[in-house]
Amino acid sequence: MRALKFVGTCFFCCRGMPVLQPARKVSSRFKACKKIPNALKFEMPPQLHRLSRFAGLVWGKRTVDFLFTIYLQTRSIMARVFIPDENRNITQPSEISEFLAPHGIIYEQWDVEGRIGPEASNEEILDAYSPEIERLKTKHGFVTADVINVNPDTPGLDDMLKKFDKEHLHTEDEVRFTVKGSGVFHINPQTSPVFSITVESGDLISVPNGTYHWFNLCSDKTIRCIRLFEDKTGWTPHYIENAVHENYAPLCMGPSYLENGSSDSDENLKSILDQ
Repeated sequence: MRALKFVGTCFFCCRGMPVLQPARKVSSRFKACKKIPNALKFEMPPQLHRLSRFAGLVWGKRTVDFLFTIYLQTRSIMARVFIPDENRNITQPSEISEFLAPHGIIYEQWDVEGRIGPEASNEEILDAYSPEIERLKTKHGFVTADVINVNPDTPGLDDMLKKFDKEHLHTEDEVRFTVKGSGVFHINPQTSPVFSITVESGDLISVPNGTYHWFNLCSDKTIRCIRLFEDKTGWTPHYIENAVHENYAPLCMGPSYLENGSSDSDENLKSILDQ
């Protein structure tokens, strides 16, 4: 029987359970196990606790893929807040709203499934959500709304994304309701640690004017959302001196992790473990 060596405790999937490995494999595999909590930024659902014994003993890249796939298939679609400096996740909608409120950030969830079709036109989307749009206009003074549709085939996509993936601010609130796709906002409150908000289908977020932030799409580079404006010129990015965006990885794996296929999943995971 191979000698097994105690190498620590795993808090990613094993919830503090001792991790044992064949001695000659301890270094590389436990290195991966230790790095994952700081990279994937999510909480595992209860279903995965049953697999924790095996994950602790046979940890490896394929095990990570397997567990992460189960996680994506079982989780609810919702926004997620992560505070990197505290290694803390917030996933419950009520807790997200409570956390964001002191920063002046509005977070709501609107139904998508069964309300609009997958190929709905921009006009159909605006019509379907007209009650919510009118409520926000009345309450916050917005004047107009439109729908933006971004995908990998969008002309000039990379140049467009470069405008918003660096720390900046706007002179008008940035309001988006995500109909399809996903992305991640990083917020730099200045007086407290930087945090990220991953938004997906059904999430509405309003980032107040003057807030230091930046935005990245997820790996599939797809998002379709409703935007509300007082004046579209207010969305011009004003870049920040001594910006901190380069200190934070734009990690956003989301549901597209499965849809992109195993080869892309392998590359995503490799980049995480190599950080």
